[in-house]
Amino acid sequence: MRFISLLSVLFLTFVQLSQGKFITAACRSGTRYCVQRNSQGTWCYSPEAISATTAAMTACQGDHVELQGALQSHLNQNLSIAYYNGVDNKWLGGVDYSVPTASGIVRMCLSNSAGDGMLQTLCFNVAGDNSVDGFPFCLVAGGPPVVSDGCY
Repeated sequence: MRFISLLSVLFLTFVQLSQGKFITAACRSGTRYCVQRNSQGTWCYSPEAISATTAAMTACQGDHVELQGALQSHLNQNLSIAYYNGVDNKWLGGVDYSVPTASGIVRMCLSNSAGDGMLQTLCFNVAGDNSVDGFPFCLVAGGPPVVSDGCY
């Protein structure tokens, strides 16, 4: 009986660990800012071209300044999609990080180039898995110069 219980616990642990953040493509409401799989099967940010005003922005400002710490952490690592603790902006995980329920503030940053070739980053507070609709949000020009996940 203990053996069956142990197998059940191991199976449930495996199922929980194998569930990633994204299981289907997701877009920010009313936009073409999406996370979807590329041709190699990697989850990547697929943005739309940004305006000239946004292209001049390299920092989260005004009502969005609280996201600046996550943005700075994101720019200093090598993933195009990553999650950060909302208190100290420490890295929590990459695209496979699953946001725990009742986790407090978790921030997500996404980086890639749109059709215009301009690298951009979108950061926001995220409420759960498979979503890019968090608020507040900050969209700026730039991103990690090199990423290891194959998105750019």
